Amino acid sequence: MTLQWQGACDRTAEFDLDTVPDQDLECKLSQLARWIVDAEDHGVVYGLILPGYTIPPGSGSEHRTRCLNALALYPNTAARP
Repeated sequence: MTLQWQGACDRTAEFDLDTVPDQDLECKLSQLARWIVDAEDHGVVYGLILPGYTIPPGSGSEHRTRCLNALALYPNTAARP
């Protein structure tokens, strides 16, 4: 599954672990990480939804790092402040 960025119209995406096609957990987390990096590279505002933890849409290097850290720490992410 890939995402394609089109035009400058709606440039917001929410990446939800539960909607990534059925794969093992590590593949799902890896796919989300790829989408986050791609979204940042394309100037897309994006958020991340994990069970028990949501990062609202945003952009920028700090936002990207926050999202990638949440993926790296999953499933313990919800316990983090």
